Amino acid sequence: MRRTRDEKAMSNFDMLLLTIINTAPLRVFWKDTELRFLGCNLAFARDAGVACPNDLTGKDDYQLAWKEHAELISCR
Repeated sequence: MRRTRDEKAMSNFDMLLLTIINTAPLRVFWKDTELRFLGCNLAFARDAGVACPNDLTGKDDYQLAWKEHAELISCR
């Protein structure tokens, strides 16, 4: 019973966080230590040229709309 309640609370929190990130007037993204995208919000996904944030997962800057400028914006 407690586990089900905790899982539901976490699911509700995840949905709230996702709503906040996707409605923020900013571009939001996060990467792993290899500089590959782990996630982003809808605004960033649109700028990156992908249909939805999940399409960005696992890619790096060289595979996105700004690939010609990836070297300039890379943190490597």
